[in-house]
Amino acid sequence: MASKRFEDSLIPYLRERFPNEVQSLPEPEIREMIKHAIKKARSYGITTRRGIAKYAEVMQYLGVNFDQDPKWPWARYLLTDKQKPNAIERISTLYIEVLKRMSPSEFPGIEKA
Repeated sequence: MASKRFEDSLIPYLRERFPNEVQSLPEPEIREMIKHAIKKARSYGITTRRGIAKYAEVMQYLGVNFDQDPKWPWARYLLTDKQKPNAIERISTLYIEVLKRMSPSEFPGIEKA
């Protein structure tokens, strides 16, 4: 179980990184989103705070259930890539790929890789 302190630290981080998407949401809703990110990340073997934070960021770019969305088949592939047994390597590859594919006009806070 993730610590409340970790959840607390992600709230302002996500609000800052995604002002248009997260800033206006009430804290309980953000906290639920973070808990969902933790659960989903862990289902892919991602257990570090940094990895979970990256997963939560990808959720902001692609949607809460991006890993099941037929619009993003490459995302699920990268999360389950058997060529990369290390979960941190998989989430890092996914994160970089998202940054490469997303347009800054769609996501003003995005930093191109």
